[in-house]
Amino acid sequence: MAKRLKKKDAQAKSEVPTTPEPAQVLLEKLQVSETRYRRLFETAQDGILLLDAKTGEITDLNPFLLDLLGYPYGEIIGKKLWDIGPFVDRATVKQAFEKLRKDRHIRYEDLPLQTATGTRIRVESVCDVYPVGGRDVIQCDIRDITEREAAEQDLAESELKYRHVVENASEAIFVVQGARIVFVNPMALTTIGYSREEIMARPFTEFIHADDREMVLERHTSRLKGEDVPPVYGFRIVRGDGAVRWVELNAVLIDWQGEPATLNFLRDTTDRKKAEQENEILARFPAENPNPVLRVAKDGEILYANPPSEPLLRQWKAAKGGYVPADWLERIAANALRPSGSEVIEVKCADRVYSIVAAPASAGYVNLYGRDVTEVTRAETERERLLEQHLVLNRITLSLGALMDLRAILRTLHAEVRALLDADGFFVSRYQKDTELITALFIVNEGVECDVGTFPSIPLAEEGKETQSTVLRTGRPLNIRNWIERERTMQTVYHTDSDGSLAPVPPEDEREGCTKSAVLVPMMLEGEPMGVLQVQSNRLNAYSDEDVALLEGVASVAAVSIQNALFVEEIRDGLEGTIEALARTTEMRDPYTSGHQQRVSQLACAIAGKMGLDKKTVDGVRVSGLLHDVGKVSIPAEILSKPGGLTPLEFDLVKEHVRVGFDVLKGIVFPWPVADIVLQHHERIDGSGYPAGLKGEAIRLEARILAVADVVEAMASHRPYRPALGIDAALQEIRDKKGTKYDAEAVEACLRVFESGYTLAPAE
Repeated sequence: MAKRLKKKDAQAKSEVPTTPEPAQVLLEKLQVSETRYRRLFETAQDGILLLDAKTGEITDLNPFLLDLLGYPYGEIIGKKLWDIGPFVDRATVKQAFEKLRKDRHIRYEDLPLQTATGTRIRVESVCDVYPVGGRDVIQCDIRDITEREAAEQDLAESELKYRHVVENASEAIFVVQGARIVFVNPMALTTIGYSREEIMARPFTEFIHADDREMVLERHTSRLKGEDVPPVYGFRIVRGDGAVRWVELNAVLIDWQGEPATLNFLRDTTDRKKAEQENEILARFPAENPNPVLRVAKDGEILYANPPSEPLLRQWKAAKGGYVPADWLERIAANALRPSGSEVIEVKCADRVYSIVAAPASAGYVNLYGRDVTEVTRAETERERLLEQHLVLNRITLSLGALMDLRAILRTLHAEVRALLDADGFFVSRYQKDTELITALFIVNEGVECDVGTFPSIPLAEEGKETQSTVLRTGRPLNIRNWIERERTMQTVYHTDSDGSLAPVPPEDEREGCTKSAVLVPMMLEGEPMGVLQVQSNRLNAYSDEDVALLEGVASVAAVSIQNALFVEEIRDGLEGTIEALARTTEMRDPYTSGHQQRVSQLACAIAGKMGLDKKTVDGVRVSGLLHDVGKVSIPAEILSKPGGLTPLEFDLVKEHVRVGFDVLKGIVFPWPVADIVLQHHERIDGSGYPAGLKGEAIRLEARILAVADVVEAMASHRPYRPALGIDAALQEIRDKKGTKYDAEAVEACLRVFESGYTLAPAE
């Protein structure tokens, strides 16, 4: 019983409340706490935004966020989050708010905001919901990441730029980490001769010659440890094709993705190594060496020269015991006499080219070892010439390929050839095998383009006669180094008089700017000559064999472009014939409107030209004008020539001519939308036209132009049902209905056409 009472007394003691702190003390602690957190709130270097979780109203935000957004405190406080300027997409903000209330947490890695000045910034934001005093409060912590994103973008661009440099470097570059290659550029693949996958899947030592492998691995390992290793040294590699090549390695220690690695620059030095080995061999037997070997003292005295050195000595105007020229002494002293120095000097002696290596033999003299590189130099020169020729032909191909007009092609061809060669005269002729006639296509003489339309075609001459005929018969170029002498020996030479007729060649002293030399090359197409390209010079022997080869290449390119242009002209001529036949078919059905289509076409072209439209569009207007009434072939002749007014049924038949015209023309391949233009030329801007009641821009521009020209010509001309109303009435009609029935721009252009003195051609 006593134990039970003691336990009860202890429980009673524990339930006695402690004395509460005074209210003043609690208030002071609260104020200190609030001051501390207010200080943190106001000095924070991130934005802090407080919201009412129930309404979305902004209850507070810190100064950092105000400065970031640039809005006054009064424009933000008390407003709902989606009603303030920084959040331009209200619907998205509302959705995010509802999601936040539900999930009580939301995070944005990259949120766009707009400042008071209209500047877009990027921020990351974390928003949480938590209770305060019985109400849920939302706190959003906002950090400006604009500069970080810009820095990341700059870094990415920098990495891209340097990667581009590395990927396109002419030197092999690779990175080795541990025992494997972890990065390799395309030139390294070419140098080592393996695929990227093969290189990166195997230890790098497998590509090194067995005799050099241990040395390279030891230096690589030492470099990774930070030990002092020669940065540049040579060794041998074994390529994927089994070839052994000497290389020179330049390696540095780098950090690669947090681990040490080596950045390596590899250069193929096989040719240099071979040259050094050859020089060593040559130096052992200078007297028997077929190439120059000399020894020159520090002061320039020639101490030794073997017999093959004689051409070099003659060029120096020196002999054994004499001295090398001052410029040679300067080069030797500046380079070869240094302990580690050597210089390769290329020198031309008569018709030979020597590569001279100046290698130090002691502190007092230097050995010069020569090697005949004439054939190598010639081959390199020829390679460069062919490369330059290839680039020239590519440029000319692009220039001519962009053109289809024959005259433009020939003028461009002349400009290109004249930029390459001496061309006082420039001639292009066409050869037609079926007729064996040679026709002049283009002639420029002394800078003046001639009218080849007056030149007659000339027949292919007998074998061995006339220069163009010779080129066409043989299919080979002709380089006439002395044109005058050639004319004397040729039995047939054509000369074109000023009137275009053929005449004997006048004596040399009667000609001004006399041609002295020329090159003629065939323009070959599928193995057959289709013409001749010819250049002439007022100088003797003006053209080299290289010039002839270059002109042959140009002629091959020109042949394709010229033939294509001739085909286009033939197709165009055939198309023009079709257009003319269709136009005349309409006039035969409607003699009262004879010439109407032609006059409408001419006026429409003048309007289109005044509007500044391009040539192709103007051509489309011209053809559409010539054919715009072709559909009238379906209208009975008695209706077309009826002197009185038409009944509604008759007028409906007349209106059908646009659809008939469309059906006739839609099957013909034109380079312009002729069928559509003809279909729409009676449509009106306000939709009152036919057949479809199209309005405004829905009507093709060409059809709007044609509509203006059609109504002007029709009103100004006589018709079976009325006399001509005159041009003034016609112009007043389009002026009054400008912008309602007729296109305003086309009307203004038409008025300007007539103001400039244009008149309609008289009806036939």
